[in-house]
Amino acid sequence: LVTCARPEEMYLNEGFADFCAKLHMEALYGTAAYKALVRGNHHEVVAKAHLADGGWFALADVPQVVTYGETSYKKGSDIARTLRAVMGDSLFSAGFKRLFSNNAYSPMNSGAVRDSLEAATGLELDDFFNNWIFQPGGAAFMVDSFSVAPNGGEFDVLVHIRQKVRGGAALFHYVPTSLTCIDAAGQESRSTVDLDGASCGIALTCPFQPVAVRLNDDDRLALATTVDTATIVAAGQKSLDNADLWLTTTSL
Repeated sequence: LVTCARPEEMYLNEGFADFCAKLHMEALYGTAAYKALVRGNHHEVVAKAHLADGGWFALADVPQVVTYGETSYKKGSDIARTLRAVMGDSLFSAGFKRLFSNNAYSPMNSGAVRDSLEAATGLELDDFFNNWIFQPGGAAFMVDSFSVAPNGGEFDVLVHIRQKVRGGAALFHYVPTSLTCIDAAGQESRSTVDLDGASCGIALTCPFQPVAVRLNDDDRLALATTVDTATIVAAGQKSLDNADLWLTTTSL
């Protein structure tokens, strides 16, 4: 119903088309199948898209010589699913239904898409579009360290986090990222926190004593890192393809 106003913003056509194919697979085969597709596509984006297209490009400004390249398709799809996660399913659906209804058979640019979604949902999406759409490259957040202090029957956790950027990106601002605390038995407690700047501290309360902290382990966002998650139950070798790693376990 809506097309991109400029060929440089072809992600609005093709990136969202690729994302819709993944939604179709999610409806057919479930969340696990969807996440496997998302994780594989994200690895292709982080590891290869800038090589295939000859550089890092903003989704809203892809050179016409690579209009139909990896950035428009694969990164476009990756950022579309990130927008879904940031908005939440109900607002994502309502926002795009209003956008299609109000702009049927018309061209739109990225700013108009942002403004339409904001008007429909009441969300503030300037940071999202500035972070993910209007600049090249990407960003990732790393757990630098964390401390734990008992507090009654719970534990106060202070997590120190650093941000790294690549591909010409400026630091991302106000990024709603999943933070997961894990105890020695593997129990998890997950919350969503806003990360910002080159470094930041996050204070939260956990119902158990954590021994590890992870960021974005639920594939919520298309951050500039790739991961695999595995539980090792036997000695031997295991390929963690999305982490570009072979793991050799000699004993348990």
